[in-house]
Formats: sequence, structure tokens, C-alpha cells
Amino acid sequence: MSLKKKIVLVFLFATLVPVVIGTIFVSKKTTTQVLKSREKVIDLADHDVKGLIKTVTDDVGIMLGVLSDIYLNKDDYLLEHGTKPNDESRRNHLIHHMSNFSSMNINTSEFILGIPGELPIYNVKYRTEAFRAGLPSDYNVVERPWYKGAIETDDVYISRPFIHARTKKPIVTLSLAIRKGEEIKGVLLSVLNFDSLSKKLGNYKIGDNGTFFIIDRNYDILLDGGKNSKNLSYISDIDLFSKHPASEHFEYNIETPDGVKFFHTSYIKELDLLLIGEVDLEDSFSNLYEMRNTLWSIIFITILTVGFALYLLVKSFNSSLNRVGLMIDNISSGNYNSEHHERIEASSEKNEFKFIADGMLKMNEKIIKREMDLRYIAETDPLTKIYNRRAIINFIEEEIELTNNSEKKYCLLMFDLDKFKRLNDTFGHLFGDEVLKGVTKVVADNIRTLDSLGRYGGEEFLLVLSNTKLEDGILIANRLIKLVENLTWKEDVVVTMSMGVIQGLPKDNLDTALARVDHLLYKAKDGGRNRVEAQKIR
Repeated sequence: MSLKKKIVLVFLFATLVPVVIGTIFVSKKTTTQVLKSREKVIDLADHDVKGLIKTVTDDVGIMLGVLSDIYLNKDDYLLEHGTKPNDESRRNHLIHHMSNFSSMNINTSEFILGIPGELPIYNVKYRTEAFRAGLPSDYNVVERPWYKGAIETDDVYISRPFIHARTKKPIVTLSLAIRKGEEIKGVLLSVLNFDSLSKKLGNYKIGDNGTFFIIDRNYDILLDGGKNSKNLSYISDIDLFSKHPASEHFEYNIETPDGVKFFHTSYIKELDLLLIGEVDLEDSFSNLYEMRNTLWSIIFITILTVGFALYLLVKSFNSSLNRVGLMIDNISSGNYNSEHHERIEASSEKNEFKFIADGMLKMNEKIIKREMDLRYIAETDPLTKIYNRRAIINFIEEEIELTNNSEKKYCLLMFDLDKFKRLNDTFGHLFGDEVLKGVTKVVADNIRTLDSLGRYGGEEFLLVLSNTKLEDGILIANRLIKLVENLTWKEDVVVTMSMGVIQGLPKDNLDTALARVDHLLYKAKDGGRNRVEAQKIR
């Protein structure tokens, strides 16, 4: 028997026999495996959902702790910015950060400050006034469950579900007392965003159609990962809460007009809520019958596939033999061709996986590193290590496009160092370079990560403040000027800068924006330097 025939028989036997035996065995075990698989999927999803709830509450709790530290001025922010720490300044500083945190975190719908004898203070002024109008006349924060719970514990207090005084809907809150020594200055409150949590809950599925939902002791659905109001009606007459937390979870098979449904219930101790997973048994077993038919079809498909693979194998085997023969003929005749040699190496089993894979990996790593190095060089000013002219212009053009296509606002700041040429002439260019690096560092360290700072040319710089109104841009500009003025240099040199500030307009293009801010910069210089000249607020 030829070598090719032996290879074909061995390959055929080694492939088909295990497939046939495996198919028969799997078909007998399918029912048991489907049931076990369903239970594992439910347990895993149940664990993930509980982890989601804990992650959300931990995240919001951390934010409440940060807000408490802000009110107590633990970072000395108010003193550093020349503000006397008193109840009013602390409160204003806290409300500013409450607004920022509310916009940053989708897991909470609002942050609220409760102070004895006063109505609640919300994230921003207009919400405070609107929400206060909907509260009862006898509303008293110290009587609210969230207030009482917070002052009775040193940690974040997670409330049981209760009815919101304004919306009359069930909610869950997290609250934390602001403690200054033994004195309680107030209580911070956060209301969990059920809409956001419901969307996240909808990502957890049991099979193709099964979903999760969460109910309170009144059998109201608080979080719904699907449309489960009808499913809740099938088990609403069961005293589910009496079985928890005596057991980790319970399972029910309920006969319904829509068929047999499987319910998995699990207790969430932190919130006194019940997590329920629902799946149709018919859906679970519908795949069983399809799987059995599919498994038997695998044998036929495998035969065809193996036959085609054998054809390709034999063809490749013959091709390799022909290339080897050609290579031998060329070498024996003295006509060595390196291309044939490379093809032989590439066709071998060792080189096909080891040589090619290693070579491609090394090539990919070099390309990525080279691309990153080139991008850094192309976008970075070599002296100050901030964005160069080309990069900062690109950021401005992006903000202009956003302003023209949406209601987003941005501020553009242009500044340069006052009398910088005289400084260079007096102390030398090396000192001038140190000044440029020092100024850009203090500016870069005092702006947000979403803002962009770049060197426009010489001692002129551009700063793009994304999603920023003109009023805030002016405040930032004045703060940066003070920071630069307070820098210390050798021989008591004082370095100042002048700055122009504009807000992007819908009809702006790059040239008009740069022209407007450049005009304001020189107006600031003509006005005495070390000052900000801003676009007029309409």
C-alpha cells in the first residue's frame, strides 16, 4: 500500500470514528446537560446582577464620601483660593461639586443636601426651586428615613425602599452624615437612578428570552430587565419574602396560560429586595430537539468535510513533493534559486506555525511602536512637551465642527508671555526656555484632561476648553494668570502673561476664531499686560 493511501486511511479512521462515538454519547446526555447548563447560567447571572447592585451602591457611596470631604474642606481648597471656610462658602463649594458629580454618574439621578431646619438643596438652583415646590408644607428633612439612618451610622446608610415625598414612587437612597467632630453639619443624599439600573439589568439574559426583575415587599417592580409585569402576576400569590433570607435562593415551576415558566428567586439583603429570574421551559427544551437533529447531521457533514480535506491534503502533499523535486533538480544542476528554498521552508509544519507566527508578531510590534513614536513626534512641541501648532489647530477645528452641529460650547484662550524678548536678551535663551517649560507645566497641571493646550508659536499658546461657557472660561483664564504671576524664578524675576478669551460661535471658522482671540490678546497687552481681555457677554 502506498504512503498516500496509508495517510488517507489513518486520517479517515482517526476523524470519523471519534465523531460517530461522540455524537451517540452526546445525544444521550443532552437532556441532563441542558438542565445543568440552565442552572449554571442562572446562578452566574444571579451573581453578576448582585455584583452590579453592589458596584453601583459602592460607587455612589464613594462619591458621597468625597462630597463630605469637600464640604469639610479637607483639601484646604477654599483657603488656597483665598476664601474663608464658613458655612456659606462650604455649601457653595459643595453644591458646585454636587452638580459635577451628578453629570458624571449615571447611576444616581440626583445629589441632595439636607440641613436641619431647611428645605433640601439639590444639584443646581433651578432644580432646588422646582423640587421644593412639590414638597408638602410640613416637610422636615430630619424626619426623613434617609436622614435618620445617616446620623445613626458612621458609614453610608442604604435605605429600604420607601415612597418619595414628591413623586410618590418607590425609591432607594444612599445617605451620609457630614460630621465635623461631634457636630453634624447636614446629610448628603443620593437617589439611585432606577432607569439606568433597569437598562443594565436588561443586559443579563437567561438563555434567549429569560430576563431578571427586582421587586420590593409590596410586590412592586423596581427594576425590570424586560417586560415582566405579567410574569410577576403568576407568582404574586406566593409569599416569597417569608422564605428569605432563610435560604440563598428558591426555584419554582409555574403552570401558566403561556406554558410552564421557571422562576429563580434570590434575596438582596442590602436593599431588602428580591431578585427574580424568569425563563420559559419550552424555550429551554426547544433547543434540545434541534441539537439532537443537528448532532446526527454532523456525521454527514463531517464525512463531506473530511473527504474534501483529504483531497486538499493529497493535493498539497503532491505539490510539496513537486517543489522538493524541483529544488533538488535545481541544486543538482547548479541552478540554486533562493525563492524555491523559501517556499519549501514556509510549507513545512514547523515553519508554518513557528516561523510565520513569530515573524508576524515581531513585525506587528515594530509597526505599532513606530506609529506611536511618529504620532508623538508629529503632535508634540519638542521644548514644552505639549501639543504643537498642527495638533492644537486640529483640536480647534473639531470644537468648531461640534459647535456648528450641536449646542455644545467651547472657549478658546490665546496667551503669550509679557516682554519675553527682553527676558531672553537679559538672561539668555536657556533661561527663556526654562520659563516656557515652567509656564506651560503650571497651565497643563491646572486644566482638565479633556482640555487641550498647545504652542502656537514662539511664546504664544492656545488653550481649548471643551464644553465650557464663556463665564467659566474667563474665571479659568484669570486663575491661570495668577498662578503664572506667582511662580518664582532666579534673581526675583517676575513672569506674567496676557490672555484673550472667546467663546465659539456657530458661524465661526478657524480663521475667524483665531482672528477674534488674537485681537483680544493684543487688546490685553495694550491695556497694560498681565490681564485678561474677553469677548463681551451678550
